[in-house]
Amino acid sequence: MLIAGVFIVIAVIIVIIVAHNMNKDNGDIVVDPSDNTSASTDEEGNTVDPSATDDSVNAMWTSVATDAAPSYLDGLHEDIFYDIYSKQAVLIHAGSGKVVATKDGDTKGFPASVTKMMTAIIAIENVPDLNTTYTMPVEIYDTLYKMDLSTAGFAKNDTVSVKDLLYGLLLRSGAECCLALENIAAGGSDAFVAKMNQKAAEIGMYNTHFANSTGEHDINHYSTPHDMAILMDYALKNQTFREIISTNTYTTAPLASNPDGLQFYSTLYQATPDMSEYKDRFILKGGKTGYTNDAGQCLATYAVVNGEEYILVTFGAYKFEGAPTSHLHARDHINIYSALADALSDV
Repeated sequence: MLIAGVFIVIAVIIVIIVAHNMNKDNGDIVVDPSDNTSASTDEEGNTVDPSATDDSVNAMWTSVATDAAPSYLDGLHEDIFYDIYSKQAVLIHAGSGKVVATKDGDTKGFPASVTKMMTAIIAIENVPDLNTTYTMPVEIYDTLYKMDLSTAGFAKNDTVSVKDLLYGLLLRSGAECCLALENIAAGGSDAFVAKMNQKAAEIGMYNTHFANSTGEHDINHYSTPHDMAILMDYALKNQTFREIISTNTYTTAPLASNPDGLQFYSTLYQATPDMSEYKDRFILKGGKTGYTNDAGQCLATYAVVNGEEYILVTFGAYKFEGAPTSHLHARDHINIYSALADALSDV
C-alpha cells in the first residue's frame, strides 16, 4: 500500500507539472523565437509585444521618439521666427523630430525643388549599386524642352553613374537627373512618383502629395514645411544622402560631352558663401534650395547648434520692394539659427 501510495503521489505531481507547462505555452508569456509573427523589434532594438495594449505600445514608441530631445527646448517659442521673409517655417530637433517652433508649419504649400530630397532618397533606396551607369536618352531632353526647369549639365548620350546623377540632383537641382533616376529606379515617372507618395505615407508626411519628381509647379503637388522636415530627418539617417547634401563642390567622372567631367557647386553654398562669422554660434551643414514663381523661395537645411542637430524648412519667401535682392530664404535660415543660438545661450 505504501509503495502504491508513493506512485500515486508521483503521478499527481507529474500531471500538475505537465498541465502548468501546457498553460504556460498557451499563454502570452512564452514566445517561440522562430515565430516571426509573435514579436517584432523597433529601430532601436526594443521588443514590441503584440499582446500588449495599444496604450502601452504607443507609450513605448513615444518614449523612443522623444528621449533624444533636450528638455530645455520646451522653453523656446515662435519668437525666433521674428521678422523673416518666408511665409511659413518650422524648426525641429533632428533625431527626435520634436518641433521647436513653427510658423504655419502644417499649412499646405508648394515645395518647389525641395521635393528633390524625396527623389534622391527613393533613388538611393531602390538602386542597389550607385556605380550603375545610365546613358542619357534623347527623350529626356525632349521632355525638358517643354519645361522651364534647371539642369545640372549632363548632355544626351552621356553615360553617367547613379552617384553622379544624385550629386547633380542635390547640388545643382538638375531636372535631367530626376528623369534619369525615375527610369533607373522605377522604370518610369508614374511608378517612381507612386514610390514617392508611398514613402511619404510610411514616414508620416500626411499633408503631402507628389505629382512629379522635379518639384515642377502642379496644383496636386504640395507639402508643408513640417512634412519636409520629417523627410529630411528621415533621409539624413542614410549616410549616402547625408554625404551628398552636405557637399560643397563635386566633380563627376569624365563624360562624352565633357572629358574633364562636370564640376558642381552647391546652390546652398552659393547662397551662403561665407559663414565664418557664424562659426561660434552654429555650423550650417547642408541643405536643398527650391524656387518657382508660385512657391517663392523655399529651403531645407540642417545645422549644429549647441552640439545638437536641428532641421529648418521655410516656404514662400518672395522678393519685394525694399527687400534684399537675392537669397531671402538663406538670410532667413541664418537669422533663425542665430536666434536659436542666442536663445540656447540663455538656457
